[in-house]
Amino acid sequence: MIDPKLLVMLRCPVEGTELFLAEEPLIAQVQTAIERGEARDRLEQKVDEGIEGGLVSAARQWLYPIRGGIPTLVAEEAIRIDDL
Repeated sequence: MIDPKLLVMLRCPVEGTELFLAEEPLIAQVQTAIERGEARDRLEQKVDEGIEGGLVSAARQWLYPIRGGIPTLVAEEAIRIDDL
């Protein structure tokens, strides 16, 4: 999905820390939360658009969604995962 050479260069836009590719169980959990209307972004807005993958912050609090094969590294669009 994401070239490993690119992945090592990507950083959390808020903390500047390393990002990790989300594993399938977490992706499924986030997708289920989106479908149930339970997923929220950094602005506490409901996330309506599904994901096909994600990049997880080092603290495992946020998932930056991957849609259409493109990671969204916009801080406000990160999905909170530490309370799912």
